[in-house]
Amino acid sequence: MFKNEKLQPLDHVLWENVKEIKVDYLAMRTNLTLNGQNYRLVNEGKKIFALAQEKSEAKVEKVDRKWHQKILGFRSGTHWKKITAVIAYLLIFGFIGSFFFGEEEAEVAAEDEPAASTEVASEETEASAEEKEAELKRIEEIAAAEEKKQAEKDAAAAEEKALAEEKEVEKDAAVLDSFNAIRTEMINQGSGVVDMDIAKDPSYYQIKIIVDESIWANSTESQKMSFVTSLSTVLENEIDETLFYDVYSNINEDIVATTGILGSWKIKR
Repeated sequence: MFKNEKLQPLDHVLWENVKEIKVDYLAMRTNLTLNGQNYRLVNEGKKIFALAQEKSEAKVEKVDRKWHQKILGFRSGTHWKKITAVIAYLLIFGFIGSFFFGEEEAEVAAEDEPAASTEVASEETEASAEEKEAELKRIEEIAAAEEKKQAEKDAAAAEEKALAEEKEVEKDAAVLDSFNAIRTEMINQGSGVVDMDIAKDPSYYQIKIIVDESIWANSTESQKMSFVTSLSTVLENEIDETLFYDVYSNINEDIVATTGILGSWKIKR
């Protein structure tokens, strides 16, 4: 028990001398007045009040208070204390409420977060799939365009090659016609030409001339040179291609005259 803010035991109280008892029950303590002396009971206020009634025959006065007048800040009835108490209690309750409801909101947020994450992940997956599909489509279009371009290029090359081959065939036919005409004329003239043949190499034509051995053997070297030079001139006037010559003996079948790389004649015998 407190008296004047000092802890006092109940044993010092002379109950037979107590003539007046007043009790005031508050929310957290009990105020006890004995013969005008105020005592504050911090616990077991009702038991001590019962003890006072038992030990003393004094008149007992009990202060009647409404329930809210027992709460700290509302006991004196002062307005500013009430306002201060209301603000303080609101802050306390707000703090406690935020503590509990904050955890609940955190749990709800934690529950909602996976769903939101799943939705975002799903949207990202769909977007990624669409991007990949668009990229594949673009690659396919590029490949198709390249394939078409290559096909057109191959077709043009094949057409060009066919035209070149056709021209080559036409040229070969014209060369052969000119050669056969000259061959027939040379043989019929009796100039010593027994036969002639022509073969095509990739970049030139090789002409084989077979001469009468008796005429060739009885001719001088200048006559032989004049003969082969005149014959090659006739051929080159009709055939506008690169020509090389080999002259053979119809008896010995050896080469008696030939042209070198530079096209000049060489009499071998």
